[in-house]
This record gives sequence, structure tokens and C-alpha cells, in this order.
Amino acid sequence: MRIESYIEDGWKKQGSLYEALGLNRKEPGILSVVGAGGKTTVIARLMKEHEKRGIPVVVSTTTHIQQIKASYFLDKPSGQRMRQILKDKGKVWMGYPCGNGKIKAFTEQEQKKLLDEAIAMGACVLIEADGAKGRPCKAPADYEPVLHPDTVLVLSVYGLQAIGAAIEDSCLRVDKVEEILGKSGQDILTTHDIAILAASRKGGRKGVASSMDYQVILNQADDERLKEAAAGIGEELFRQGIRRVHRTTGLSEETGQLRVSGQTRLGGQEGTEE
Repeated sequence: MRIESYIEDGWKKQGSLYEALGLNRKEPGILSVVGAGGKTTVIARLMKEHEKRGIPVVVSTTTHIQQIKASYFLDKPSGQRMRQILKDKGKVWMGYPCGNGKIKAFTEQEQKKLLDEAIAMGACVLIEADGAKGRPCKAPADYEPVLHPDTVLVLSVYGLQAIGAAIEDSCLRVDKVEEILGKSGQDILTTHDIAILAASRKGGRKGVASSMDYQVILNQADDERLKEAAAGIGEELFRQGIRRVHRTTGLSEETGQLRVSGQTRLGGQEGTEE
């Protein structure tokens, strides 16, 4: 695993994603994860890192996320059961099973009650707030993202393996990507394009309120070409005022396995999202 954060004069290696995001300087709260190319991997990594620090953590969704087969899965909105699982396991993954190995959010009222209780218990809440259908890059639909109003940090994830591929092959919501970039679906996605998408209020920053911190994760920096691509994106975003940009590789290492709907998936192998 390697995590680096862009600082004004270059990239600095970080010991953990938790530290890179500055969570060691914040009270636990709600983190919403959007984008493509590794959202569930990021959530699984953060869940593990909170667990190592003895910080309770709750994983939920405002849309859909993977269902897991684990003793810490909560499939009904029971505050008593959630508290017991947090006490016994230190972590909860919750939502209504809805088929195809996915879960959907509890109702707004149910979820609010549970999340309020979780935060009162000192838990960090990780919410997957949109879908990507397995694509490494995307722009949000009109109804996306669904950000919890009490979100304190929005993490926008991009899979660097999208760079160099045609927009229509690498991106979800091709029409929205075309609109933001002023390109066609046959055009090749570039590092500059990723920076534009990440900085755009119609792209990665859509719906992000002034009260919410916004950070970008450039995932899958698996070779020198992609590391250099991430470097260019980080520098461009820094110039546009986005002060926390991270490039990551190997985030699924040591996070354990997510047992999904009768099969085993590693955290880094994100399934189809709705």
C-alpha cells in the first residue's frame, strides 16, 4: 500500500489514509464517498484503519452499496442491535438487502435516528453516496450525489486507469462528462480532463456545501505512468484551490475480504453499482 498527498512543493508519503485525510485532527463525523474507481475500497480501508485505532465505525449508503456476509452486518434499522454490534465488533455495515448482492439505504427517518446514535457513541460514519457501475470515472446524474446534510468531508474518488481510454469506454454518465469537458464520447480521457471533472461543481464537487471539506483521491496509481498522471492532476487541482489531493495504490492490502452475496470479493475489486 502506498498513499501520498500533494503538498505545495510536491508529494509527501503518508502512513495511512486516516492521517492523509487529516482525520487525526477532527472529531468523528459523517464522511461521504463519491465518484468511481474504488469507493468501496476506500471505505473498507478507512473502516480497517478506524478499527485499528479503536474508533467505532458505521458504514452505510444513501443509494446502494455491496452487501456483506459478516457478523457486523445490520439488515434491519434496530438501534438496540446497532449498539450491540458496535460494542461487540466496533463496526457496523448496514442497509436493506435489495438483491444482486447489494443493499439500499434505510429510510431517511430510520437512517437519521441510527446515525445520530452512532455519532453520539463517538463513531465515524462512512457513506457511499453514489454509484459507478464498475467504471473507473464518472460524472453525477441529475439525482446524484445524495449527500447527507451533516457530512463534514466529501471524498471524490477517480480511478487513474481511465486515463488514455475513450470517454465512452471509461466513464459513467457519458453525456454529463461530455457536457462538462466539451468533448465527445469518442475522445480520449486525459489527466487534464480528470482535473476538470474533480474541480467542477457539475462533477466531483456537485452538491458540496461550504460547510463540507472536499478532498480528491486518485486511486490505482499502479505504475510510473499513472503516478506521473496523478502528479499533474494534483498540481492542477492545488492551483484551483483544492488543498488535499491524494494518490493511492494497494488500498485493499490488509483490509481483509468482503464476503458479498455468496462469493468473495477483495475490497479492491469493486462490483457493479446502481
